[in-house]
Amino acid sequence: MEPIYLDHAATTPIHPDVLDEMVKTYKNVIGNPSSIHYFGREARKVLDDALERSLKIYRRRKQGYCFHERRYGRR
Repeated sequence: MEPIYLDHAATTPIHPDVLDEMVKTYKNVIGNPSSIHYFGREARKVLDDALERSLKIYRRRKQGYCFHERRYGRR
């Protein structure tokens, strides 16, 4: 019998498609999204695009939502 992981409060397995996207981003985006220089602006675009895609998936409006401190939340 194959084991089933149920402790998602501790960690959650990453879907292979998500991991592929993360690795691609880590390899290609090197800026701090809070910085105003070119690399920071590029990183901000990636972050903003990810937020937009997430909101679309969950059918939410952008107002009041942001990514922060490695978690998703409301402002």
